[in-house]
Amino acid sequence: MQAKRDDSFDCLKGVLISLVVYGHVTYVGGYRVYLEALSDVIYLFHMPLFFTLSGVFFKPLLGRQRVKSFISRLALPYILFYGLYLAILQLAGRYSSIEISNSFEGDWISALFVWPLASYWYLHSLIYFVFLMSVAWITLSRFNFSGVFLALGSALLVVVVTWCLVVIGFRLYLWVVFYLLAGFFLSNQIRTVKVGQSFAFIAIILIVILAAFMPSQTDVEVFRIWQCFLIVCLVVAFLGLRDFFVSSWVAFLGRNSLLILLFHVYFLNLLKPTQSLFLSLDASGILYAVASSISGVWGGILTGIALDRLKIYPSLFKCRALQ
Repeated sequence: MQAKRDDSFDCLKGVLISLVVYGHVTYVGGYRVYLEALSDVIYLFHMPLFFTLSGVFFKPLLGRQRVKSFISRLALPYILFYGLYLAILQLAGRYSSIEISNSFEGDWISALFVWPLASYWYLHSLIYFVFLMSVAWITLSRFNFSGVFLALGSALLVVVVTWCLVVIGFRLYLWVVFYLLAGFFLSNQIRTVKVGQSFAFIAIILIVILAAFMPSQTDVEVFRIWQCFLIVCLVVAFLGLRDFFVSSWVAFLGRNSLLILLFHVYFLNLLKPTQSLFLSLDASGILYAVASSISGVWGGILTGIALDRLKIYPSLFKCRALQ
């Protein structure tokens, strides 16, 4: 019998993907400085946590079925729907005066594979990591590496290759690889270890202390170490309080975070021409930020539902959009 899926991790992903969308909103109005300050706080932890979770559930592409699943569920949707976004940007830049977040001049190879625009860098980084880690794993296993040596050797190769790609101009980040690998190596512990609520509250206290002594982000090395401690405390707090992460709606968002990542930028840009209307209703800008966030999250979900109902997604990728 298949083990029951742990919804607490999906709930955490649902919270994080909602914060991702909020972080990509264009802030306007009298409270703009406060909305931006909230976004700055979110950026301290949401992507490192997201990558850590992705590492927790990563498995090398061993076998034809996993390769097919990787291509149909991640690589091809990224190329198609990000490519569509690039086409819209190019057309909007040439024939429209509507304000858009990014511009695209037509260098398709660079935009798709080297330096992705907007929030698509996350999927771009994840695809490279899965591919590189799998190739390294398969290669080293043929040289009779096994167990911890296979895992460590593969990780080292991924770090070296990623560093080389960064040097020649790819939009990849070593800190991303660090959190993906951290999640991968600690996968069993994160998924199975029981953490008491007392440890969770201690972690929360440490989070408050860390927040009080946050270093400047210009001192990159010190900031990254501080951020790593912050992420460790957040993971411990989550594991201790995971029984409270029980919302089926939030878990639903987490299971469909790929759809939200793929499509939320469409809806954020569609809502931009309505800024003046929202400001006439609420000069603070809070209403617009909330409406943009909701449209980004649920616009992605509704797009997935529509693509399933019209049988477009299953026809293209041999799987359903909605999970």
